[in-house]
Amino acid sequence: METEIKEEQNKEESSSSHWKNFAQLFLTNLASRISGSISDKISEWVDKIKKRAISMFLMAVGTIFFLVGAAIYTNTIIDNSSQWAGYAIVGGAVLIIGYLLSRD
Repeated sequence: METEIKEEQNKEESSSSHWKNFAQLFLTNLASRISGSISDKISEWVDKIKKRAISMFLMAVGTIFFLVGAAIYTNTIIDNSSQWAGYAIVGGAVLIIGYLLSRD
């Protein structure tokens, strides 16, 4: 009788340990897959942000050079004696365009 009770307890312990091992293995596998895909997506996101930041910086520098060139050209067309006229005209045009674009 005593041996039967011990055998039943051993069976219960072994079946519960199997479920415990199965659950641990399942959760470990699931966590490794999730963390792997999240880190991949984060690295892709960071790469995209880097590319966009570099391109925005280069576009800003190019825009500044273009506006300075347009101001100098406008200044030579209007009057070469007043050096501020071309910058004022181009700056005013940029301000007006910026205001029009910022309105809803």
